[in-house]
Amino acid sequence: MDTTSSASKRTRSPFPLCLVSSEQLSSDQADKTCKLARSFASITASPTPRNATPHGPSASASASAFPLPSQPTSLIIIRSFSLVIGNTHSRSYPVTRGIPQGSPLSPILFNILLSDFPYSPCTHALIYADDISLLCSAPTIQEAQDHLQRGLDAVHSWTTRWGLTWVPSHIGVRGNIVADRAAAEAHSHPSPINLTTDQTDSLTNLKTTCNRHWDTELTDALQYTSLGRIRHDTRHHLWTHSPSRALDTAVTRLRIGHTRLNSHLHKLGMTEDPHCPWCPTQLDTPEHLLHCPRHHSHRMALLQSLSPLLLRRPTLAELLGGSPDPGLAFKVLKHTRTFLQKSGQLHRI
Repeated sequence: MDTTSSASKRTRSPFPLCLVSSEQLSSDQADKTCKLARSFASITASPTPRNATPHGPSASASASAFPLPSQPTSLIIIRSFSLVIGNTHSRSYPVTRGIPQGSPLSPILFNILLSDFPYSPCTHALIYADDISLLCSAPTIQEAQDHLQRGLDAVHSWTTRWGLTWVPSHIGVRGNIVADRAAAEAHSHPSPINLTTDQTDSLTNLKTTCNRHWDTELTDALQYTSLGRIRHDTRHHLWTHSPSRALDTAVTRLRIGHTRLNSHLHKLGMTEDPHCPWCPTQLDTPEHLLHCPRHHSHRMALLQSLSPLLLRRPTLAELLGGSPDPGLAFKVLKHTRTFLQKSGQLHRI
């Protein structure tokens, strides 16, 4: 809408009415929002509002909701400040305006100040600290503009009487209003990124990222097995090279814990009983396989063959080639394969 309407031309206030465009408002609604500089800090502590008695539409309710402190004057007047630079202190200066942040007087004085606010029957005022909005509904935009202009004139007279100053950038400066509206609309659209990317570079970066992710996942998967043993590298070991595919498969399954023993099958919901077929009270695990009484003779033969290698009580990890010495690991694993083959348990692993 053209801001040089008849209502704007005949106003004597320093801020002519500037309505938003007709695309933003319907034909019978208009609003005007103004902003005060430094909020109400420019109001002097003296004199106080006339009669110091709240009598506005919101002040009466506030007076009962926020009882006055016993010494309200000290919260307003008896305040001072000084400037400190290093060890140097300036003299004390009195604070003649404003009240401490969070003071109980803040909402009370705010409502007292509004006790003589010029409420208009044709406009609705929304006031919150340093923001004052006037809303109006009329049959035509011209009538709404006239009502708002008269309301603005009354508000301007009231703010002038109390020493309030309007923020210039919010007083109907059309360029600022258009710029603010454009900035707000820009945030509602995604920011375009017009960057040309070379396809070869993209494929190279994608390949590098995938390889790095695969190496990390593989290392973690091989280092932490269900046996609780940690491998410090992922290089090929001697246990992966054997003439017998069945033995290689059995050793690999025992190392990673993914076997066909009852304990593991029970976790997968593939069997109801997780116990050893010959030991009803023991879980059928890789550890128990090497200690089951049914394989006592084969186990004793295994321990006897390991005696020259100085392994009196080998752990499951050592029996599966977990020794840091590659030569020792190969020899131990050879005897373990013999035990697994002679005990007849390859089909269960």
